[in-house]
Amino acid sequence: MASLSSLSVVSESKYDIFVSFRGVDTRRGFLSHLIKALNQKQIEIYVDYKLREGTQISHSLLTAIEESEISLIIFSQDYASSKWCLDELVKIMKCRKEKGQTAIPIFYDVDPSCVRHQRGSYVDALSGHRKTSSAAQLLMLKEALNEAANLSGLHSSNFGSDAALIDEIVKRVLQRLNEKCQGDLQGLVGMYEPITELESLLCKE
Repeated sequence: MASLSSLSVVSESKYDIFVSFRGVDTRRGFLSHLIKALNQKQIEIYVDYKLREGTQISHSLLTAIEESEISLIIFSQDYASSKWCLDELVKIMKCRKEKGQTAIPIFYDVDPSCVRHQRGSYVDALSGHRKTSSAAQLLMLKEALNEAANLSGLHSSNFGSDAALIDEIVKRVLQRLNEKCQGDLQGLVGMYEPITELESLLCKE
C-alpha cells in the first residue's frame, strides 16, 4: 500500500520521486532494478525514458521536477556528456533552494570528486559543451555539479552489489517521505492522530 506521503490530502507534490539519469549508462541494468524496487513500495515515480537528443530540456521535464518531493540524481561516467541531464541538475538544485525539495546524489561507478571538481570524464564532457554554452552557462553547470556532489549521497563502491545499493536508496527515500508526511500531518489540526492510525493500518496490509 502506498505511503500516506503520496496522498493529495497530505502532500501537494504530484510525484514522490524524479529520477535524473544518463540512459546509456544505467537504463538497462541498475535503473531498471531501482525502478522495480521503488514500484514495489508503490512510490510515485517520474522517469523520462525518451531519448535525449535535443539541446534544450522540455517544459514537461521542468514541471515534473517542480512537482516532485525528491530528486534522485544518478551520476554515472557519461552523465555530464548530456546537456539535457545537466539542465535537469540545475533545475533540481534550484528547486532544492527555493522549494525545500530533497536531492539525493547516487554516484554509480564514478568517484564523487570527479563530479565535485569536474575531473576525468566530467571535465571532458564540459569541454564538449563549450560550443553550445556561454561562459555564464558553463559556470552555472559547474556550480550545480559541485553543489550536488557535496550533498549527502550514496557511492556504489561502498556496497557489495547493486541490490544492496538499491535497498539503501529505497530505505532513504521511504524515510524522507515519512518525515515529510509526519510534518504535513502535524499541520492538519485535529487530523494527526486519526491519519497516523490509518497509516499504521495501511502499513500492515
